[in-house]
Amino acid sequence: SGMLGPIWQKLEALEYLKEYPQMRAGMLKEETHVRALVLWLENRKIRNLSENDRAALNHPLGPVWYDALQGYYCGLGGSERRFGAAGGAAGEQGRLRVVDFLLSAAVALEYSDNLPKVASLQAAPRAAPAPRNFREAQEASPPPAQAEAPPATIIQTQPATADPALRGAVHSLADALAIPHNLDTEAMLRVCASAVEARLQDPNHASSSPTATFRLADFPPGFDTGDPKLNEACAVLRLLYVADLRRLQDAVNEVISEMQEHTANPRTDATLGRVGR
Repeated sequence: SGMLGPIWQKLEALEYLKEYPQMRAGMLKEETHVRALVLWLENRKIRNLSENDRAALNHPLGPVWYDALQGYYCGLGGSERRFGAAGGAAGEQGRLRVVDFLLSAAVALEYSDNLPKVASLQAAPRAAPAPRNFREAQEASPPPAQAEAPPATIIQTQPATADPALRGAVHSLADALAIPHNLDTEAMLRVCASAVEARLQDPNHASSSPTATFRLADFPPGFDTGDPKLNEACAVLRLLYVADLRRLQDAVNEVISEMQEHTANPRTDATLGRVGR
């Protein structure tokens, strides 16, 4: 019968099979085992009757026991008409229906009794699962404590740009790049680096004519601060800003050019194409 599977699962949930490991599914079709199971459910799980009223369920098999089982079944909410339509406890299908109903009632009561325990288990934090391999065990273990490193000793040293040999080398490089010496050594070195980088990025620049000198007065800042030195500093900042904008524009143009080459000549695989749906 298709009812034996769910009935067997409920028996396992109620731990009936632990007390009666010799129980087999076919025994549920026998009246003797059904009578023993009904008594066990009432005495251990359901407990709906008083001690005196349970005596009827303990009666030997026969019409008296069938009537007692029907009253017990209907007292728990079972349908009297359904009990009689299945042949009552005297028929095999009727016994299975009664057993399934009583087991469902017992499982519901067992869950209701253990609801506080279940709620506390759900609220408690879950323990971390055991590592499945060595790598997970290493990741789960806290990192080993490291000794605190001693504080670093700060040593004040003279700037490298104060070295006369370095200043002479920077001046020689500035002369080769036609860069004036009206800057300090560090700033002059930065300007030389920018000039060398620009020549390396533009191969045609090396073969062009020598760099033309210009006067800073030819590039006014566009406003007057009232101080000639401050005006020159603003003009230099303006030239540097324009140079940065030019480099940014060149980078944008390069990206646009690469995108145009990609869209104008896309790589396609003709073998993947198909006609129709």
